[in-house]
Amino acid sequence: MRDLKVVRWRRRHHDLLAATLLTVFVSVSLGLTVSGSAEAWYGGGTPPHPYPLSITDDQVASLVGNPWVSPTVSANADLIVGQTLGTAGGGYLDWRAQVVPVQNLYGFGVTDPAGIASKTSIVLLGGNHPNETTGSIALEGMIDFLVGDDPRMAALRHHAEFYVYPQSNPEGRVHEYARANPENPSKDHNRYWNDTTGLMTDVTIIKTSMWTDTGGDVDYFFDFHSIGTTGSGAQLWTKSHLIHSDFADYLKDRESGIVRVATSGVSGMARIWAMSSDGLNAEFSFTPEFGVNKTSERYITYGENYALALYDTIVPEPGDANADYMIDGVDLGIWQTNYDPLGLNANAFDMGDWNYDGLINGGDLALWQQNYAPLGYLGLLETTPEPGTLLLLGTGLLCITRMTADGPTAPRRQ
Repeated sequence: MRDLKVVRWRRRHHDLLAATLLTVFVSVSLGLTVSGSAEAWYGGGTPPHPYPLSITDDQVASLVGNPWVSPTVSANADLIVGQTLGTAGGGYLDWRAQVVPVQNLYGFGVTDPAGIASKTSIVLLGGNHPNETTGSIALEGMIDFLVGDDPRMAALRHHAEFYVYPQSNPEGRVHEYARANPENPSKDHNRYWNDTTGLMTDVTIIKTSMWTDTGGDVDYFFDFHSIGTTGSGAQLWTKSHLIHSDFADYLKDRESGIVRVATSGVSGMARIWAMSSDGLNAEFSFTPEFGVNKTSERYITYGENYALALYDTIVPEPGDANADYMIDGVDLGIWQTNYDPLGLNANAFDMGDWNYDGLINGGDLALWQQNYAPLGYLGLLETTPEPGTLLLLGTGLLCITRMTADGPTAPRRQ
């Protein structure tokens, strides 16, 4: 059976080899020298994993109409939050003295509209440094996984809301810059996120969108990068106090080879700006970085494992209706109150629908019994229900019989 995620990725990327060969041919034929330019790709030529902007355009277009994807508050129906200036609006040319077309800046949300009321908010940013393309591949894989059919992602969408800005420096990507772009060819794009003068048009638009979309207050922030164009392996950069945060530990469980790097960073970096009161007040902020010595499919898997590490971190165990990391009589009482085997109400995880099937019935009760942990389930103790809870459980089972016969009595949640 064909791996559909790989087939989809290859369909998006099928022209890349031809485009790369053409670029090399033109550069050699015309005698273009790019290795000495601060604005060009590191080392000259194209990066080891070419990633033209058209891939992002195609992915975003494919997401329009997806039930789990919606425009952010600042975006239009095509998931566009703004546009770069280009030559027409900014009067600048690229490093080859070529005209710079206007490019779209995207922003969209990923969540389950029927999920819990108070969701964990997560910002995903990509494309800051144009030649760090493996970060873009990993983010692409993460996005595809987030909106897919995996039941763990359904659970994550139920408990989290993602704000995604996949290409924050599209002119730099199109015109083959390393860390800059045609508007500001001598400035590192990831050193001016705290700028208040509007120096970088794309950064200003994306920042304003983030503030508008999130209210300036998020839980997690991720800025996807590569380890230059010659690095290997994978790294997670963050502040020292977050090196062993729950997310970092869960990610390490899923990707044992990831190296965690503690760094204070500088105030103009997106990751550092996001944690500031002038940014997004993010409690957890990370820079995923990926080398260039893996296959493209491997970077997709990295992205998927980032999503799964968030699932491990955020989604409560089935049976924990009130998300207090205990599965006990309180949760059973919530299940009993909202019992709805016919699915007549808008049921949710925090009401007792622990298998996300729209019903609150014996299937959910079985999950509560299986995961029962009144002292907490984060690796502490495994116990069996106490006598008082067993009495409540017995009452709940009797209620099943009564409510099955008489019809559901749980009120519709307002």
